[in-house]
Amino acid sequence: AALWLLADGWRALPAWAGFAWLYAIVAAAGSWILWQGAFCTALRRAMAALAMGAAFAGLGAHAGHGGATGFGVPLAHAMAALVLGFVVIGLVAGFDARRRRFDYEALFDAAWRNALVLPLAAGLSGVLWVLLWAAAWLMDSIGVPAPGRLLLQSSSIALITGSAFGLGSGLVLARAAALVTLRRFLLSLLTWFLPLTLLFAAGWLAMLAATGVEPLFATRKAALYLLWFILLAVVFGNAAFQSGREPPPYPAPLARLLSLAWLTMPPMAALACWALGLRIAQHGWTDDRIWAAVVAGLLTLHAVLYAASSLARGGGWMRAIAPANIAVALLKVVLLVALISPLADARRLGVQAQVQRLLQGVVTPDDFDWSHLARDPAYGRPALAALAAHQGPGPADARIASLAQRTLAEGDQPGPKQAAQPLRALALATVLPRGAALDEDMRAWLA
Repeated sequence: AALWLLADGWRALPAWAGFAWLYAIVAAAGSWILWQGAFCTALRRAMAALAMGAAFAGLGAHAGHGGATGFGVPLAHAMAALVLGFVVIGLVAGFDARRRRFDYEALFDAAWRNALVLPLAAGLSGVLWVLLWAAAWLMDSIGVPAPGRLLLQSSSIALITGSAFGLGSGLVLARAAALVTLRRFLLSLLTWFLPLTLLFAAGWLAMLAATGVEPLFATRKAALYLLWFILLAVVFGNAAFQSGREPPPYPAPLARLLSLAWLTMPPMAALACWALGLRIAQHGWTDDRIWAAVVAGLLTLHAVLYAASSLARGGGWMRAIAPANIAVALLKVVLLVALISPLADARRLGVQAQVQRLLQGVVTPDDFDWSHLARDPAYGRPALAALAAHQGPGPADARIASLAQRTLAEGDQPGPKQAAQPLRALALATVLPRGAALDEDMRAWLA
């Protein structure tokens, strides 16, 4: 019902109010669903869910800072908020208030259960939509198009999807025993990807010693490739470790070998951080690179702390996984709260870093990506306004003010150098049939 109200009236709302309402709905309803069994009474569960909604309403209001009316959710902010919510829900569910510490087995159960509930509920919602459209097409086939038109209304989409997701979550959670069986089945399958992953890592590092890092860095995507691989290794390692109460799922010699093979992960993490550092040194910080650095730092911590298990004696197989997961999760909460709030908003830090590079002469005014500032109403456009009023003795200062004024007037338009790149690419294109030419409107549109 709350999503229905939002879908009906979001165009009339200020951006900050639209974001606040959306974040509050998702956080309160999501935490209420996923905290099933985490509180001793329904009243405490409801109060905790309302507190979660209120906290995320503040984050949502900040997400809409600087916008006009309505909302278009910034993808990085929304993704970070979803991850933050998922982690906080798991930490609260796994906290033993009586003993004032985290119970890792409860953390494990809550996190993996919720990781299954969400896609299953989304899948059930999708099945309902398939059924509704099939019924609408049946009605349309006999000359009754009204149901199909109704399904296209934003209020119908919000009401049906919200209700279906809530009911689907309830249906899934009511089958807790089946969820545990499904989790064990999936994790037992994922367990056997860990030896293969670590074998690939060892082979790749051996070949890297022969080829050097130049081919890796020449891809310009080295950090992305390495971080994805480390993330998969972390997932498969947790699938094998599970809650830590069970013996390792491998024969003893293989388990010991895998512990030693995990030592391949810290060098890969170091290479990923090196590649990302080179990119930042070349092009400066942006909000995307700040998020990449956060991901790299957290995965590096996982890699290093898990590797400590291979050097430790006694205490069980890969015993460092449990305390490492708790520590990294708590650090993740702190970082995410800071970077999507006024404390250290990633968008603000990225804009400040880029403007600083421009004013210090690290990048010339014609090479600067002015459209990056124009796309950010919260921090980019105020920075443009300040640059438009920029005064200085040199010709570069006048050029900065001129290009900032032009960008403010024209909006999200590329700078001179960026605008020339697609035109050069079009000059090399082949136009068919042979001898034909693109008209100028088409050329401008493609550019």
